[in-house]
Amino acid sequence: MLQSSVRRSGGGGIIDKMIPGYQEKIWAALPAAYKSYKVNGENSGMETHVKNHKRYQGLILWWKESIEKGLKPSAKYRVNKVSWRLQQERGTLHVGRWYEGPNGSDYRPGNTEDRLTNTRAPFSDAEWQERKNYRSYDIMKLGYGLLGIFLVYRAAGEWPVVWCDDRKTPTAKTTITSSTTNTPSSTTTTTTTTTTLGAAAATKVDTPPPAKEKPGDKVEPLPPAKIETMIFQLGTNNWQRPMTKNGKDGELEFAPGSGVLHEAHHNAYNVLPGTKSYSMYPSENQGQPTEADADYRVFELDHPIPICESASPNSSKRWHAMDDAEFNAYVQRLENEVYDYMKTCEETAGMNFTSCIAHHSFINPLVLSRVIKRRTAEGIPKCPLYCFVHGTALKMYRWELGPKETPEQKTFPMRFHKMICDEKLFDDQVYGVNACFVISAEQKGGIQELFPTFPQDRVIIAPNGINVEKFKAQPKGLDEVVLAQTRKIIWPAAPPSEEDCKKYKRVITFVGKFAEWKRQAALLHAAAQYEKEFPDVVTLCVGTGPDAEADKLKKLAAELGLKNTFLLGARAQDVLAELYTVSSIGCFPSFKEPFGLVFVECMACKTPVIGANSGGPKDFVSTDVGELVAEPPETKDLSTVAEGVVTLGGTLNEAISRALNEDWKKTKGDACLKLAMDKFTVNTQVTNMLKDSNKLFEDFLANGK
Repeated sequence: MLQSSVRRSGGGGIIDKMIPGYQEKIWAALPAAYKSYKVNGENSGMETHVKNHKRYQGLILWWKESIEKGLKPSAKYRVNKVSWRLQQERGTLHVGRWYEGPNGSDYRPGNTEDRLTNTRAPFSDAEWQERKNYRSYDIMKLGYGLLGIFLVYRAAGEWPVVWCDDRKTPTAKTTITSSTTNTPSSTTTTTTTTTTLGAAAATKVDTPPPAKEKPGDKVEPLPPAKIETMIFQLGTNNWQRPMTKNGKDGELEFAPGSGVLHEAHHNAYNVLPGTKSYSMYPSENQGQPTEADADYRVFELDHPIPICESASPNSSKRWHAMDDAEFNAYVQRLENEVYDYMKTCEETAGMNFTSCIAHHSFINPLVLSRVIKRRTAEGIPKCPLYCFVHGTALKMYRWELGPKETPEQKTFPMRFHKMICDEKLFDDQVYGVNACFVISAEQKGGIQELFPTFPQDRVIIAPNGINVEKFKAQPKGLDEVVLAQTRKIIWPAAPPSEEDCKKYKRVITFVGKFAEWKRQAALLHAAAQYEKEFPDVVTLCVGTGPDAEADKLKKLAAELGLKNTFLLGARAQDVLAELYTVSSIGCFPSFKEPFGLVFVECMACKTPVIGANSGGPKDFVSTDVGELVAEPPETKDLSTVAEGVVTLGGTLNEAISRALNEDWKKTKGDACLKLAMDKFTVNTQVTNMLKDSNKLFEDFLANGK
């Protein structure tokens, strides 16, 4: 078996001639186990071929049978007639002259009455009865049935009457006059409702029909469209609107993230079919709207907007700095203005509000809860109160409940968390908060931590959304954007020259207020390292804040000797979209960011993101769209954020360098856009919130809470 091919063919090799039978001798000397292995191998080779043949044969036969099974004639498509051969076998085939029919019938003219004497031929009576069992329907009966259904549908349904009219679209005008304390003058606002709204449980106010027109009379507007759902939203920060007070001369006021989100929600609700929103928000520099159809109102202040934190980019007035008299006066005035504006909106719309939404979990739900109690006492139907939770109020409560060791901790004495608990704002689901909308799982845990008696099934996660009309890829190029946005900066003192700007080919962008927990300092430490490796990379930091925090960042940037890093100050949303578009990476390393709206805005412009592995971004930032670096071991809570800045700077440098080398902008940009568009549009957010609130509203009507 082991002989060479030469010997098997009748020849022999030189070794075989010199040592005859050497192969047999070698084979005899081999161990029995090895010889058995070789023999079995040869046998198995043959068996393997047979086995493979059977397997191929089985596959081919299976394919053949599957195809043939599909080609098999089906009774479903059987021709409802009998061939002449079968008729001949049955004896039912009549053969004769052209005029001769079955059973002696005569088809010649004058004898045609005999043609229908045997209409069931060539079937026997038994065969005819069997055939009738296979008739699935009767065409005439089916037709009459469908006609009857259609007539019932037309008779029972309500059908709109459509007519042509040259008159203007319906409007209903109401003048709002408000004289408030601590305000130099009263303000008049005219609002016009032209949008229809929807919810099933609305309380409707009958509107009289228009009077008949007479020749020469002025044409009266048509009655307003029927409104079914109406939402009142109370915001805690200003919208991005022109400033008309304090000598600002129409300049756009910078809006914090919560103000931007409130405005986006307001506009998105009013776009949804069958939904209407009215809103109120505070501002020191904005006056009342001048639009005739304005559906929002400004709570005018003679001081900056109070804040929950110790620092904010647009205010230094803290709630904890107010004494009881000032605080109570603020709350009472806000309550009165909300109460009056809600009544005015209802008179304008011709119906009552079906729900209220308070942005933030502090003053606004407290005020709306008191307003709802006042309205209910007057006989106005009770509507549920929903709280859209933002992160700053939760942080304030944590500071109050935390230790009082550092100077900053001592500026948050136990005050407002106790007040909210004493008011039972989160314990009473009838007059208090009926449900909470949070923007991340981390915030849901915060509600459970701070208000453990509030039902967790009423805490609904509603991830933040963005305005996709503003935040999308922009046409401007990198050179144009970098040059334009570095003409006016807050650090360094002198902007870069036009020639210097041309050397930048990649951009790292940071957007956030000057606050320690935003950890802009960590990015500056990272920039000090990657600037040496990537001289064509420029770092642009957008944001403002208290002078003390700004001075810290300027001093740190100077100490690190940063050459290609610029602090730009505040920028409008349109400019942010341009910066995100030309950036290679968006870096936002905040500590326990409540949600991280800047992450989504950046991704909507097809730019990957890098942040820290804490807070809201953990819910949606994956390796497909960027990276979340590890939290530094030195940082345990808010009070120890500064201790981990240097360590975090090192990990950020490593991630940013890798992102630049691997060109994440090219490889991850499409995934960023898809994630932002699929899950994080404002329309998606408010639509889901409306669905959830409708379910809760049904429970509210059924159970009273």
